[in-house]
Amino acid sequence: MFSNPHLFNLAEADLIPAAVVELGGFDVGMPGHAPGDVDIAATFQIVGEADGAEGVIAYGGFYPGVFGAPAHHNAAYFSAAREFQKKCRDLGFKGNFFADEIYAGSMYPPGSKSYPMLTSEIQMAKYLVRSLVGHSGLGMEAAPCHPHFTGRVHPQALCQATWGVQTLNPCRPTMTYYMWRNVATIMDDFYPAEFRVKFSDEKGLLFFRFERGNNERMVAVWIDGPHQDAVAQTKAEVSFAGLRARQARILDIVNGTEQELDFVANGWETVVKGLLIEDYPVFIQVNQ
Repeated sequence: MFSNPHLFNLAEADLIPAAVVELGGFDVGMPGHAPGDVDIAATFQIVGEADGAEGVIAYGGFYPGVFGAPAHHNAAYFSAAREFQKKCRDLGFKGNFFADEIYAGSMYPPGSKSYPMLTSEIQMAKYLVRSLVGHSGLGMEAAPCHPHFTGRVHPQALCQATWGVQTLNPCRPTMTYYMWRNVATIMDDFYPAEFRVKFSDEKGLLFFRFERGNNERMVAVWIDGPHQDAVAQTKAEVSFAGLRARQARILDIVNGTEQELDFVANGWETVVKGLLIEDYPVFIQVNQ
């Protein structure tokens, strides 16, 4: 767990482990998570006693469907995560945050579910890219359990084995694999940022702000709701206050497409109308 010899000196530790607590034990209103979730009160005590530790706090394990209590990366989840970060910063923590054990999986060929975390391939993809983009919006690293397995059959793998034989193990990239790569390409060198952005109807939407350098702004947005096989859609207008754009485009991570957007820009804002927003992250990039 630690990468240096100061195992019990939390001020010197590279990783501060969060104590576990029973189901739904968050004191900032995050119900329905797994028993491996962090005890925030205990973590605050650890961080406080570390007196300004510089390292990483592991922000618990979040499994969908454990013991019939589904966990979703929704607005309530990310709001609680922000509060967790804020309280740790207030206590003097200067390091990074890491959300571990992000779990969603599907199996090929499809069939009966051997345990409740299994879902369809498209729901797995939506779950994991929401996690990837949302945690990036908080400046928090997030890790699925086993995305790298190729030769061994595992539902979390992004490239899965199919029908293996003694001499050959075929490998099949999943939807998540391609969507994950598209997210990585789009978000290259973008970092969380604060700037004024407003949607015409923000009810039911979840979005995060990013910037690259001084002239590139980006918003990732999706419909905040349960994961489903069908694609949910809605239309909205988005405005960037205090920004006069030269170019605007939208990027879709499912099809890997990029489309130039029509917009209206004046001296005090840029407005894009008729945006089609899905229930997985779409990215709106605006260049000044």
